[in-house]
Amino acid sequence: MKQYKTIIIGLSLLLLSGCGTKKEEILYTCKQDAIASTYSATFDYIIKTRDQQGISSIETSAIYTASFDDTDFSDVIKTLEEQKKVYQGQYTETDIDLDERKEQIYFRVMIPINEHNLSLLQNIDDHLVQDGNLNIQQYKIFLENQGYTCK
Repeated sequence: MKQYKTIIIGLSLLLLSGCGTKKEEILYTCKQDAIASTYSATFDYIIKTRDQQGISSIETSAIYTASFDDTDFSDVIKTLEEQKKVYQGQYTETDIDLDERKEQIYFRVMIPINEHNLSLLQNIDDHLVQDGNLNIQQYKIFLENQGYTCK
């Protein structure tokens, strides 16, 4: 009987504490638009945190929209398939979606910031990582320097 009370109390405390997980919160959405002769594209980066100390995940998406009914997306699809393989080969625990429709292509990559992925991002730019975290402001500045507008 005493064991059951201990288990019930332990489970109650676990439920009350929320199991120690914090919900991710969106800090910034960074956007960039591009126009080609036969399609337009919108690129988004969503920067999330759990603790306001560093970035917990980055979600990037691209939407390509055809300007004409007969737009040939085969080169874009080939490039995105290659990018998908690169993301899967380099980063760990990524979630990737590639959805093709007649007049639109949607490509989304979610990268959690774990130790391995953090080291890859640090190799891109040493200033991005500070105190073991992907720095929120430095990453925002990095994207803005690439032509993105962050809000």
